Amino acid sequence: MDSLFLHQNIIIDLTETPSDGNSTVARAIMGRFANKPLPFQVHEFDEKEYQTKRHWIEWVTPRKKIFNGNVYALVGHWTGNREKL
Repeated sequence: MDSLFLHQNIIIDLTETPSDGNSTVARAIMGRFANKPLPFQVHEFDEKEYQTKRHWIEWVTPRKKIFNGNVYALVGHWTGNREKL
């Protein structure tokens, strides 16, 4: 990543992310673009037996050197994490 910081623009291609990707890898990458803790993903789990829901927010935290240029993300129809039914 550090070698890319010489550029003013970075393009991240997520169109062919296998198996929905990995949250740990996603947080590590996003942490290079965040200058403060930021919400990343909302989780909700339905506890059907008790008719309650667990709900929490996962955060991205700054990591190593932060990129300050423009970031463009290429996404496709299936990019992103989705709940398995």
